[in-house]
Amino acid sequence: MRKLEEAKKELEWGEKSGQSFTIEELSFRTTLSADTLVKIFGGEVRVDRQSLKDCFRTFNLRLEPNDYCYSES
Repeated sequence: MRKLEEAKKELEWGEKSGQSFTIEELSFRTTLSADTLVKIFGGEVRVDRQSLKDCFRTFNLRLEPNDYCYSES
């Protein structure tokens, strides 16, 4: 989460003088639904790996195995 949050903040500083992206802006950038983004940035509910990859890719990050926890249940 820290890696994703840092990349998001960096982009916010570069494009919006530090003002946070709205959930709608993030949805447009990532092509993910607002619900999925709330889950990702909330970090408390499981989301599928492809959604995480899409979100990371938006911020020019590569999703690494230690960036997420995998559970078969």
